[in-house]
Amino acid sequence: MIQPYGTNVVTAEGKRWQFHYRITAPPFNEGNNRLNWSETLRQTQSLSDAWSRHCLRDLHLDIHSLTLNIISCAGFGLRQEWVSDTIGNYGSIPHGHSMSFLQAITTVVKHIVPILLFPTNLMLYTPLRKGAKAYLEFERYMRAVIDTEKQKVDANADYESLDSRGNLLTAMLKVSASEAKYALRETKSMKKTTFSDDEILGNAFMFFLAGYDTTANSMIYGCICLALYDDLQDSVVEEVDRVYEESEKAGRKHLSYEEDYSKLTYTLCFMYEILRAFPVVIHLTKMCYTPQPITFRTNHEPSSSSSSPQHILPAGCRMYLNTTGTHYNETYWSNPYKIDPTRWLPSPSSPPSPTPSNPHLPSPNLHTHTPTTPRRKPPPTTKGAFLAFSEGARACLGWKFAQVEFLAFFAVMLRGYRIRLGEGEVRREVERRVWGRCGGDITLCPGDRVGLVLERRGKGGEGRG
Repeated sequence: MIQPYGTNVVTAEGKRWQFHYRITAPPFNEGNNRLNWSETLRQTQSLSDAWSRHCLRDLHLDIHSLTLNIISCAGFGLRQEWVSDTIGNYGSIPHGHSMSFLQAITTVVKHIVPILLFPTNLMLYTPLRKGAKAYLEFERYMRAVIDTEKQKVDANADYESLDSRGNLLTAMLKVSASEAKYALRETKSMKKTTFSDDEILGNAFMFFLAGYDTTANSMIYGCICLALYDDLQDSVVEEVDRVYEESEKAGRKHLSYEEDYSKLTYTLCFMYEILRAFPVVIHLTKMCYTPQPITFRTNHEPSSSSSSPQHILPAGCRMYLNTTGTHYNETYWSNPYKIDPTRWLPSPSSPPSPTPSNPHLPSPNLHTHTPTTPRRKPPPTTKGAFLAFSEGARACLGWKFAQVEFLAFFAVMLRGYRIRLGEGEVRREVERRVWGRCGGDITLCPGDRVGLVLERRGKGGEGRG
């Protein structure tokens, strides 16, 4: 269970999960989406400028630096400036710390398995000491941020950060405080209604892990696929250019979340297809609360077949869902090894896809899609065939957050540049490495580094430089 700092909305079960969900879900709203969008535009422009000054950079480090900066601002109100103009630069180390914020979180993620298995004090006297030190450093960073924000919220219930209005931490603290006041006023009960510091830290870590590592890896796979397939990149670039042109005609110097996000339809299809082909969370855990019948069928056996064996999963049974196997199942996905964003486009005769059915959602804005965006389910609509963000009531809270960040990143990057394979990289060899090897302790990422370069496009984003 991934809770190195405390119970969180991902690891909690039953009524405890409902308590965590009630406090952690509301912060994922349109205000946070706007902040996420604007910060991603700003950070991506800095990253693309840095890439353009160097022939070959460390794609993995740079994109992880980017997504950490974004979640730091949109998640916790910590606005970070781009510092990785020198390859391998983890940023400055504040007084009183032994490593930078970026180095602490990246090292924690790298050592997450031993951190979960062994006591920190024991790790300090082993070759794993770097992971233990990073664990303690990240906790110090986060407790300081949490304490500061709690004091501001306690002093003013309407407090909003001036330069990071809508960040997740402040919103979570305000919801937690509001829940406690409501319960005290309405029920006069001593029932637990607010997060402890450990629960705040536990959920903050999960926000970081999901908003930093998983999104970064999906962006990395996206960059590699664009470099591999020119026709795919041409289609995304064409849409990006069109959206920018419409924005300029409307008098906007920069893309707007309210006006332009929903127009990036093909780019969103591209994101879904990347997550289908390379699901960063390769297995999901589910729990049966009541006995559940499961029918087993072969790939070519009709769903109406009565000869398929059925088994009953007892209450309390824990299941592990194979995301990769599901996403490559030819029953649901034709030619699954082909990167084909058009499979997500609705047919002209199909109605707009409804929003996910989840009676527990606190706001209609949590996962809302406009009619111009691709359907959530693969065609034909099949429940459980796409698991990149899980399914059901416990689907990923940050679904829309990830979409906004992914689209804003590629909109800025592809407006000025094309992504190419670096010198010495051969397409067929890169394909073999990307599909044949994988890395990552918690989430899926390429097993080998792939060298990429940015090629500047013509003035106004047209042509090739």
